[in-house]
Formats: sequence, C-alpha cells, structure tokens
Amino acid sequence: MPQDINVKRDFEVLFKSHYESLFARAYGWLQDEEEAHDVVSEAFARLWQQVDHVKPEARLSFLHTTIRNSALDLLRRRAVSNRYAEWAIATASETEEEANETERQLQSVERLVRTLPPLTQQIVEACYFRQRTHRETALEIEISESTVKYHLHKALSLLREGLNHETTLAL
Repeated sequence: MPQDINVKRDFEVLFKSHYESLFARAYGWLQDEEEAHDVVSEAFARLWQQVDHVKPEARLSFLHTTIRNSALDLLRRRAVSNRYAEWAIATASETEEEANETERQLQSVERLVRTLPPLTQQIVEACYFRQRTHRETALEIEISESTVKYHLHKALSLLREGLNHETTLAL
C-alpha cells in the first residue's frame, strides 16, 4: 500500500476526474449500472493495490484496460449463463413433454389392462403393479407358475398390440 501523500493525492485526483467517464464506458458495454459501478470500483481498487508499480502516466491506461477486461469477462459469463439458461429451459420443456408422454402411455396401459380377461388382469396386477414374483403370484392365486407365465406372455402380447394400434390411430 502506498504511503506517500503525493501518491494518495494523485490517486484522489485521478478518481475524481475520471470516475464518471470510466463509469460511462463500463456502462456502455454492460448496460447495467450496478455492474458498471462494481467494475470501475474494482479497477480503482486494483490500481490502488499496484499504484507503486504503475507509472503515473500509465495509471489511466491501466484503469481503461482493467475496466475493458473486466467488462468483457462479465459479458462472457453472461453469454455462458444465457446459453445455460436456454439449455435448461429447452431441457425442462423436453423433460415435461417426455413426462406427459410417459403419463399418456401409462394411462393407455392401465386402460388396456382393464380390458384383459379377469384372471390375466389379476396376474398382471400382481406381477407388475404389486411387484410380486411369478412364484408369489402363483401361490396367491393358487395356480402353477407356468400358468402365470402363460398369462403374462398373453397379456404382454395383447398390450403390445393394443399400444401399437393406439399409436397408429394417433398418427
């Protein structure tokens, strides 16, 4: 930190005489008052930290360069942030559309399951909706495991056929 009273006085003069024009330049790039004030203030703070190493005749140039670089960095971050926001919105829309499609498919499956013969419907509900194994379903309904497998095979064929038919009608 500078200790020389002349350096402090020169810095104060530089600040008072150029702050507004530097702010206007930063604002021209950023179009945001708060960010422009922050960029200019940060540039002066950096200069103050390095004032002993920057020649007096180069201080204004130092401020201009620092402000330009900081503004460009902010604009780059904004661009990345905007691209991310656009991607997030697009992804959310796709996800919402996918969720709606999944919901429609589930409703179709449930509707088609209700059209199956009662025993087949009972087996499908036990195995797929209540997550029972073939063995557990067979014991519960008091039929053989092979009968459970037969009914599931039959149900899946009918469901596949029904879903294909609905899809064809939707097109």
